[in-house]
Amino acid sequence: MDVNTDGIGFGYISETVRIVPTYEGADGSAPASIVAKLPVSVDFPEYLKPWSAQAVETELHFYPEASGDCAARVPRCYGAAFEGWRSYALLLEDLSDLESMSQMEWGRRDRADDMVAMVGALLALWW
Repeated sequence: MDVNTDGIGFGYISETVRIVPTYEGADGSAPASIVAKLPVSVDFPEYLKPWSAQAVETELHFYPEASGDCAARVPRCYGAAFEGWRSYALLLEDLSDLESMSQMEWGRRDRADDMVAMVGALLALWW
């Protein structure tokens, strides 16, 4: 198994890594790579721990429970586990082969219209 952090991300709450598993006897439908979100090794101040736990737990419930109803293309969830703000894992479909936009591209008129439509459809789902 290869674990690669290049071009993925490191945030305040989670570190995101790309895992390239090696399979034995796989039928070809197994993913070539998986994105894993894991806890960062930073120790939060006490007053931020409940906030970080809630943020992580919300995300861990979204992918397996609500993402199928989402209007936007979101990664498929391969697994999610939560045992507190310092012990969790989220395994997602690797969508790195899809087009992504920088913040500068979002400012273009043709892209802005697409983004407003997608955000509107996403928000309408839960209103």
